[in-house]
Amino acid sequence: MECFGGGGADYGGMPMTALSRELGAPDPAGPQLCPVQIRLLGRFAVYRGEVRVAPRVFGGRQARRLLRLLAVRRGTLLSKDAAAEALWADRLPADPGGNVEILVSRIRGALGDRSLIETGPAGYTLVGDERIAVDTEVFAAGVARGRALLGTDPGAALGTLTEALALWRGEPLLEDTDAEWSRAPRRRWADALLQALDAAATAALAVGDAGTAASWARIACQRQPLREVSALLLVRALAAGGDRAAALTAFDAFRARLAEELGVDPSAAALALRQRVLLDEVATVPGPRPERGAALAESARDLLALVSVLERPTPAGLAAAVTGRGLRETLTELEGLRRHGFVQARPDGWVSAGPQWAVVEPARRARLHLLLAETLEGRGADPIEVAMHLSAGGAHDGAARSLAAAADDRLRRIRDEEALRCAEAGLAQPAPGPHRSTLLAVRAEVYRRRGQLARARADLVSALEDTAAHPDRSRLLARLAILETRSRSTALGDELAKLAIAEAGADPAARGQALAAAAIIDLTLPRFGRARRRFRQAQALLELAGDPHGAARLAYWRSMASFMTGRVAQAEQELNLLVQLPLLPQELLRLWYPRTSRGYARVFLGRLDEALADIEAALTWARSVDHPAVQCNCLWQRSEALAAVGATDRALDSAQAALELARRMGHAEGIAAAQRGLGIAWQAAGEAGRAELAFRRSMAAARRVPLFAGWASARLGLVLVQQGRLSEAAPMIDAAVAHAIPLVRHEGRWAYAELLHARADPAAARVAQDALQAARSAGHLALVPRLAALT
Repeated sequence: MECFGGGGADYGGMPMTALSRELGAPDPAGPQLCPVQIRLLGRFAVYRGEVRVAPRVFGGRQARRLLRLLAVRRGTLLSKDAAAEALWADRLPADPGGNVEILVSRIRGALGDRSLIETGPAGYTLVGDERIAVDTEVFAAGVARGRALLGTDPGAALGTLTEALALWRGEPLLEDTDAEWSRAPRRRWADALLQALDAAATAALAVGDAGTAASWARIACQRQPLREVSALLLVRALAAGGDRAAALTAFDAFRARLAEELGVDPSAAALALRQRVLLDEVATVPGPRPERGAALAESARDLLALVSVLERPTPAGLAAAVTGRGLRETLTELEGLRRHGFVQARPDGWVSAGPQWAVVEPARRARLHLLLAETLEGRGADPIEVAMHLSAGGAHDGAARSLAAAADDRLRRIRDEEALRCAEAGLAQPAPGPHRSTLLAVRAEVYRRRGQLARARADLVSALEDTAAHPDRSRLLARLAILETRSRSTALGDELAKLAIAEAGADPAARGQALAAAAIIDLTLPRFGRARRRFRQAQALLELAGDPHGAARLAYWRSMASFMTGRVAQAEQELNLLVQLPLLPQELLRLWYPRTSRGYARVFLGRLDEALADIEAALTWARSVDHPAVQCNCLWQRSEALAAVGATDRALDSAQAALELARRMGHAEGIAAAQRGLGIAWQAAGEAGRAELAFRRSMAAARRVPLFAGWASARLGLVLVQQGRLSEAAPMIDAAVAHAIPLVRHEGRWAYAELLHARADPAAARVAQDALQAARSAGHLALVPRLAALT
C-alpha cells in the first residue's frame, strides 16, 4: 500500500524532492495516506494522517529511538532485553524491563492507537498491517518493482524507480548513526539506493533520456566513487548525450580514483567502453536536454542554491532575508523558477524540483550556509540548526559556540540525550576554542546524572584545565565540590568549595554560587553556624547578580537545614514549595530531588502512604530521564517506607536495587544509604544477623559521609541490643547520641532508651520520655509508638 508522496530527499549531501514532470515523475492528485506513517529516511518523523506528531508527544528521545527499533523490525518480536541493550548500550538502568514498558506506553499514546504495538512473550511487535506505513519498506518495495520492470518495460521502470527515489529524504536513521543495531539496516538501505540509482540511469538510457540518466548516475558516483557500474553508466549517459569530452573526462577521473585508492586498473569491459567512446561508437540519443540552469540570472541562481542548502522546505520570507531582497521580488523570482521546472511550491515552503538543480558549487554553498546561520540566529532559531550551517560554512568556532548554547539549554530542560549530542558535536568541531570548557561542563553534568561519575569528574577537571578566567573556574570548582561531597568525601568537597570561593574573587554571581555550594556542604559536615553565615552571604550576592532562582535556593537551603537539624515537620513544609516549582536550579538536582526528599521526610513523619506516593512519582521521573543518582535515592528511601509498612520482601528488593546502582556509579553516599536500607529491611524481617552485617557495611561505606555514619552507628547499636550484646552496643549508641547532626541524634536517643531498657536501668523510662518528647516536637513521629511503649 503506497502511503507516502514525494518529499525532500538527500543524495550524498544534495537535498532533493520528488522529480518534476520533465524528468518523468508522475503528478499525482495526492498521496494515499495510511493512518500512521513512519519516516526513517532523513529526519525521523511520525504522521497520523496528514498531521505530524510533535517529538515532545513521545516524552523523550529514548521513546522515539525505541519506535525506530520497532519499525526496523516491524512484524517481528523485539524482546525487552534486546531493546534495553540497544537503548542503553553503555550502561543499563536499574530496571531495564520496567523502563522499556514505560517507553512503549508513551509510544502507544503518541501513535493514538494502542493496538499498533502488540505485547508478546517478553517483548513487543509493531504491527505489520495496512494501519502503518514505514517509508523504508515502501522505498525497498518500489526499488524491487522498478528493477523487475527494467527488462520488459523501461519506461514503467523509470517511473516506478523515480517514485521510490523521491522517498529518500536523507540518510536513514540519522539519529542512530552511532548505534550498533542501526548499522545493518543502514547498509541494506544504502545498497538499495545505489541499486535504484543505477537502475534508474539504465532505464533512462533505454528510453532515450540521456540527461536524466547522467543525473542519476552522477549521484550514484558521488555516493560510491569507486563503484564501476555507476561510473560506466555516467560515461555511457554523457556519451549518449553527445558530450564525448565529458564522458572521457569522467572515465579518466574514475581510473585515477581507482589507482590512488586501490592501486588497480578498471576492468577490461570498462576499458573497452572508453575505447568505444574515443572512437565515437556510442550511439547518441535524439534531443538532449539543454542545461537550463546556465541561463539563470545570478539572483535566481542564489535562490535555487538556497533551496538546496537549507535542506528543508524554504519559506519565502527566510529566502528574502538571506538574499537581502524584498519579499515581493523574492516571490516573483521563486514563481519564475517554478514555472521553468527548477523548484516546486509546497505548503511549508519551496523545494528543489530535481537532482540536477541541487548541485551547488562549494564557494556559493559555504557563503549561503553562513548567511543562513546569521539570519536564523537573528530569528531565534534552534541553535543546533544554526550550528549546522556555521559548520558547513567553515565557521567552526561559531558552530561550537552555538552548540554550547544548545547543549546548555537542553541540559536546563532536562533533555539530557540531546544535551549530550550537542556537547559531543561541539567538541568534535575542528576548533571548539574557548567554548570547549562549556561543552565539557555540559557533558560532565549529563554523565553525573547518568551515574557515570568517573567520566563526569574527568570532564570537569579537563574543563578546569581549559579555563583561565577565575569566575568560570570558580563555577567549575563548585560543581566538582558537590560531586565529590556526594560520591567520595565530604571533607574533599569542603576543600574544593574553599577553592571555589577563592577563585570567585569579587564576581558576585560566581562568589554567590560558590558560597551557596559551600553552605550546603557545611550542613553535612556539620558546621551549622558557618553554613548559615555563608548562605546569607550567598543570598545577598546572588540577589545583587540578579539570580532568577533566588527563591528556590532559599527554600531548598532552609528545607535541608531543617531536615539535618532534626526538624522534620518544618522541612516537609518547606519542601512543599520546592515540589511545586516547574524548574529548579541545576545544582539542586545535583544534591537532592525535592519530591523524593519530601517523601523521605514523610517516612519520618509516619505518613507512609503519602511517602510512598511521593517516592514512586520521583522514581518514575528519574527513570524517564535516566538519572541513576536520583533513582538510587528513591530506591533506598522506598525500602525504608516499605519496611515500615511490613512489606519486607519488597523493601529488600528495593534496597538491593539501590545498592547495585550505587556500586555501579561508585557513589559512597548511595552505598552507605542502600546498606542502611537493607539493614532496616532485615531488622523488620527479624533477621538480626543480616541486619548487623548490613549496618556494619553501611558504617564502612560512610566513613567519609558523617550523616550516614551516624545513622549506621545508631542502627547497629539497636541490632546489638536486640541480640543481647549490650557491651558492644554501648559505644555505638554513645557515638550516635553525641553526634553533631541533630537528625542522627533522634535515632541515637531511641537506641539509648532501648539499651537502658534492656539493662533494666531505672532511668530507662525517663530517657524514653525525653526521646519521645523530642521526636514529637520535631515531627519524627515514626519513632513515637516504640518510644511510647518504652516509657
